[in-house]
Amino acid sequence: MTDESQIRKDMRGACSRILYEDSRYIIGVDNNGTDEHNLLVDDAYAFLDRAILNELARADAQRLESSLGMIGGQVLQEMRTKDIPLEELGWALAKAAIRDQEDYASHLVSKE
Repeated sequence: MTDESQIRKDMRGACSRILYEDSRYIIGVDNNGTDEHNLLVDDAYAFLDRAILNELARADAQRLESSLGMIGGQVLQEMRTKDIPLEELGWALAKAAIRDQEDYASHLVSKE
């Protein structure tokens, strides 16, 4: 099995932009498109499109758990196994979504 540092390194390589990163999470824009996002929680991965990222960023803990159960079961299992609070992921997702919107606004301004 690949160690966690290799998984994080691979994740950084798969992202054109990192929107949020700390010792537990990496959330970034996939190299294949601006609407495709990668989420890594420790060593569990989920793929999110922009609409899902924005929806999860606004979700309370109950909705976040329900949504992760449908689209990111591996991430949800990792969080349960390691007793990671859903609110913590919610904050990381919110910060990533804000950064994504700021980057998009900057892109629009630079086109003028």
